[in-house]
Amino acid sequence: MTSRRRFVQAASALAAGGALTGCGTPESAAAALAQLKSLALGEDWLAVPPLPVLGLPDDGSALSEWVKARLTPHPLPSWTQPVTLRKDPIAARGRSYLWCQQSPSIPSFAKHAARVRSDLRFAHWRYRALASAHDAMLLVPDQVAEEVLAVRPKVLPAAT
Repeated sequence: MTSRRRFVQAASALAAGGALTGCGTPESAAAALAQLKSLALGEDWLAVPPLPVLGLPDDGSALSEWVKARLTPHPLPSWTQPVTLRKDPIAARGRSYLWCQQSPSIPSFAKHAARVRSDLRFAHWRYRALASAHDAMLLVPDQVAEEVLAVRPKVLPAAT
């Protein structure tokens, strides 16, 4: 059997070939890079952010302790190296963007969500606003699961 791929992005930057991921102008890319480097551990890693940056409580609850036990530094080059894409990611079908509205610590995501809503090149994307912070899969898992299931691949019989 063959299947069609689907992709759900939640409160994330939009892939943009050849540029610092989704930062727009060279000035905003330079500012974003400076901010990222201020959080870096050496040349290649971003420090683990405090839970409130991710929109999660740091209150000693089972959820906060579970998350803290699993967070690791993030590779800085994933944000700073240009992306080379073979196909236009905007043109791809089967895309969905979840805007996590309560992500004030990551303001660039609001720009990405606005672009998905207003740019006609994204008209074929599904868009859904969630009353959640960045880690929606932990905070509103039923809503995230509902969206993933809504765009699940349709399995087609294999050609003979």
